[in-house]
Amino acid sequence: EEGCNKIALGHHSDDIVTTFLLNIFFVGQLKAMPPILRADDGKNTIIRPLAYCKEKDLAKYAVEQAFPIIPCNLCGSQPNLKRARIKKLLNDLEGEIPHVKSSILTALTNVTSSHLLDPQMYDFKNFAPLIKKLAPLHGNVEAELDAVFNHSEDALSAAANTKLVEMAGIKN
Repeated sequence: EEGCNKIALGHHSDDIVTTFLLNIFFVGQLKAMPPILRADDGKNTIIRPLAYCKEKDLAKYAVEQAFPIIPCNLCGSQPNLKRARIKKLLNDLEGEIPHVKSSILTALTNVTSSHLLDPQMYDFKNFAPLIKKLAPLHGNVEAELDAVFNHSEDALSAAANTKLVEMAGIKN
């Protein structure tokens, strides 16, 4: 009706970190809430302009500006929910490990996919990255692998396997 194609949500960095841990603990996925997410139809975009703001900084600013606080019980603010439990866990951890929330948020921007266990990203059985998926993300992965492991895109040769074993420090 208005021709809008952006939906702005008020999620902040604490929400993103909490959602990340909820997905790990209860869904079994490494997934959070990105600051920008295009809908599957490609027409609409969700934006989270507060994604890099801490909840405590936003609360302080709201008090300074005398913003009205409107309670919302739709987004996990009710007691005894998983989100509230994870939020408490994070706050407790922050007491023991300063900046743990910031560290987790930073980790979400610094992913080393080859060090994860996703067989769709890395072919562990054949010990070769899935070139088609990784190449657009990381440049010429095939050339980098050839330089490191001295092999072609065909199956690893016995010599390359020996070199890998030597590099890994494995002794027969």
